[in-house]
Amino acid sequence: MEITEKPPRGRDQVQRALIEAGIKLFSERGMNNVSVRHLAEEAGVNHSLLFRYFGSKDELIKAVFEERFNRLGTFDKSDTVDGEQMLETSIRAVMQDEQLWRLMTFAALEGEDWILRSIPSPYIAATLSQLKKSQDNNSIYNGVDASVLLGSGFALGLGWAVFRKILMSLAGAEERDFEQFRLQIDKLWEDLLKPRS
Repeated sequence: MEITEKPPRGRDQVQRALIEAGIKLFSERGMNNVSVRHLAEEAGVNHSLLFRYFGSKDELIKAVFEERFNRLGTFDKSDTVDGEQMLETSIRAVMQDEQLWRLMTFAALEGEDWILRSIPSPYIAATLSQLKKSQDNNSIYNGVDASVLLGSGFALGLGWAVFRKILMSLAGAEERDFEQFRLQIDKLWEDLLKPRS
């Protein structure tokens, strides 16, 4: 006898099921290619519940991104971690979180970047704050604004996450182990961030 999973019941279970369905489907197909009915079917709920608990598909999309950013966690705000370490950790966390970088890529490609601007990320905010402190202490490159360093770091990380196979092929390095390649990328990034005299 096959045991079937009970459908989500109550506000919390339904919201959680819809968010998980959104994470899965949006990261696989993008936001534009997933309907409210697809989301409801994946979550095992009636489609009207999405509107009841989120108001709209856009609000669910926002909740999905908030959840994914929250899963990155937060940094200990102690002064023992410098800006460079936090930046490297942030970039690596996004690079290694395939669902998150796929969501971010679809948002950019589909012109839905409002989502990223509307979501406060304590993780990213802490990284930016520590970068600014490190620049004030002249322990990290201060020739450009800290937000440019952060954005450039994410561009590098996301670029490698999304285009890794193509970039390694273009560089004639498709047979090489990416982890070894990544160590060289880290070294390059460290050299770029060294304080300038």
